[in-house]
Amino acid sequence: MFIHGNVINFFPFTGSTQSSPIPGKFSFEVSIDLEVVVVRFGEVVAINCKTNDASATVTFKVIHNDYPSGNPPKPGKITQSGTTVTIHDITLRDGGKYQCVAERKDGQKITRDILLTFDTSEHFIFLKFIQLVIQCVHSRMLVC
Repeated sequence: MFIHGNVINFFPFTGSTQSSPIPGKFSFEVSIDLEVVVVRFGEVVAINCKTNDASATVTFKVIHNDYPSGNPPKPGKITQSGTTVTIHDITLRDGGKYQCVAERKDGQKITRDILLTFDTSEHFIFLKFIQLVIQCVHSRMLVC
């Protein structure tokens, strides 16, 4: 750039440019610290982990769910495409806490928590009924 009086001249340049991180506060597109996602059994849920810095590296962590440590979810159960994480064929074991983690090239890191919980309007009542029936049969009670 060359300044001459009140006139600013821009000199064209060649080559490639690389965008730098957006100045200001580094943040997720969804600005809720704890997002509660209510799902139903068998559904697919997509979680948005996009940030305001396209050059940031985004990862997804399982903080707590009901999968035993020796029996993790099957491959393909949780997939990631860019900044969108998808959990397929929701089961009771998928309920729990997850986390989006984004890190800039300069090492600045941010996190966002997601709590996956269930719509209890129909299936949960059915599961409790089945559990009650099993308890009745197991204890050989005549009237449940």
